[in-house]
Amino acid sequence: MQNLLLCTMYLVRSRVSGGFGCLVPLYDIEFHHLLLVFVMTTLKRFLNSNWFILLLIAVFALIGFSTVLYGEFLYDDLVLIVDNHYIRSFSNIPKFFVSNVSRGANVLNTNLYRPIVNIVHTVIYSMFELKVTAYHLTNIGFHVLNSFLAFLLLRRLGFWKIPCALAALIFVIHPIQSETVAYMAGLPDVIVTTFMFSGLLVFLKGFEIEAGDGFKRRRMGLLGMSALLLVLAFLTKELAVIFAPLVLLFGLYKFREFDENYQCYQEPFN
Repeated sequence: MQNLLLCTMYLVRSRVSGGFGCLVPLYDIEFHHLLLVFVMTTLKRFLNSNWFILLLIAVFALIGFSTVLYGEFLYDDLVLIVDNHYIRSFSNIPKFFVSNVSRGANVLNTNLYRPIVNIVHTVIYSMFELKVTAYHLTNIGFHVLNSFLAFLLLRRLGFWKIPCALAALIFVIHPIQSETVAYMAGLPDVIVTTFMFSGLLVFLKGFEIEAGDGFKRRRMGLLGMSALLLVLAFLTKELAVIFAPLVLLFGLYKFREFDENYQCYQEPFN
């Protein structure tokens, strides 16, 4: 109702005669103009909410990947999930940290070290056993989270909200993501992306804390959390090695804003 009232006032004021806004009867306002303004103002209000952006990303992901929800186990899925007896019990979790990712399937000719992936598979198996939909939804869920984190990263770098939202929507449905999301064995890729994006966000947040009481302690806490997320990323997939270059690139872009105020980036190191 508030939006409708604002739209009506806007349209009434927009009727100009002799340079002054004039009141006109409501029936003289064309309905499609009123509807257009109402839709635009409502959309703007929704776009101001990050929760709405997250919901929109989730809807796009479910529409785009709905066809894979009942896809069967294929190739590496058999080794990592179906034949992996280690994921059948939480008591095997310590073994994940001292063996390769497929040791539970008696596959020894690999040196892939991904304990976090086996832990996630153990949690899924404990609730759904070998129901393929649960594993596909896990991949999609992490992908939705990654798209939202990409949106937050772009916002943290200072880009406008609507372009950031559009970029996140393109990220979530782009065909290049198909194999990683649709293939259950692609879980390491989506999880390591979650840890890296989260680590970057925490890192940038740490250097944006303004000077004040205890700001150095809060900054070190956030940087420590970023380092912890990096460790978790390495325990997920070796792709985490690109985290350091990403931190450098994001830092160079972000802190170029401080060129006019030398103290903004010198004070934290004093």
